[in-house]
Amino acid sequence: MRRTFKEVKDRVLLHEKLVDPNGRTIALIVRMKLDLVGVRTHLADWRALDKPYCEFLVAAPVNSRGAIAEYRDALSGILAKEGRGQAERIPPAKVDNTCWLAKVEPVAVAAFRKRADVHSEWSSMTRFERYLLCHAVRKNDLELCRNFAGELSDFKCQSKKIGN
Repeated sequence: MRRTFKEVKDRVLLHEKLVDPNGRTIALIVRMKLDLVGVRTHLADWRALDKPYCEFLVAAPVNSRGAIAEYRDALSGILAKEGRGQAERIPPAKVDNTCWLAKVEPVAVAAFRKRADVHSEWSSMTRFERYLLCHAVRKNDLELCRNFAGELSDFKCQSKKIGN
């Protein structure tokens, strides 16, 4: 998988690299994409993949129906090449049942963000930033939320500075 993508902003977070330097857990950006394309894969499958395949799954876009189909097909092909079988199909994430796809910030997410002292404008956040915020909410981890916000300061999700 030597395909490159223009203006790729999708990446494994520094926080993830520090916690898991060998990349043995499925990167959050890939987990989000799997939710969007409607596929569940096992951790053992991820761990069996060669690094170029993992990098491809991080970078490949899922920003249109065609891209979603290509991603799903590419994942199926990768798993087959690695002798891992097929990924399980699940219903893809939809606006009506997925907080990070909501047009308006869910009340519970806003309250959690406020408790974490993280200030952001939901409408200006990227889909991945929303995913990360909702991930921290699901884990009920204020520090994780702050870590994400600190790492994504160039994406308009900033932790309030002490004394401001």
